[in-house]
Amino acid sequence: MTVTADVELVAVQGRTLRFKVSCSDENGLIGEGFHERAVIDHDKFMARVLAKSGQTGSSPQ
Repeated sequence: MTVTADVELVAVQGRTLRFKVSCSDENGLIGEGFHERAVIDHDKFMARVLAKSGQTGSSPQ
């Protein structure tokens, strides 16, 4: 069977994105719900990871 996923961005609040998701096949709806993701600043995130791990450079030790 072919499964189809439909995703719609329904809200943006600051850095948070909220999506409405539904999946169906030839027999109808399989499931539906909402999914949230947060946009991060990659450089700031990696600097915090490196600081916690005790590393100072951009390449792993």
